[in-house]
Amino acid sequence: MSHELAEIRERLARIETTQIFQTGVLEKIDGKLDAVDNRLSVVETKAAGYGTIAGGLMAVAVSLVSAKLTGKA
Repeated sequence: MSHELAEIRERLARIETTQIFQTGVLEKIDGKLDAVDNRLSVVETKAAGYGTIAGGLMAVAVSLVSAKLTGKA
């Protein structure tokens, strides 16, 4: 019986060690994901700004071409 308890305790100790290691790994991954998320947020913000500018320029260009074709310019 004592031998079985010792074996169970050893297994629990190994499980605990594994979980501590995995917690550290997951924390590192979480930190990396946060960094990627921050960079992606910056890229998305820039893309939205560039899209707005491009859309505005296209609207002006279409208006000019339309006015030119109808003879209003």
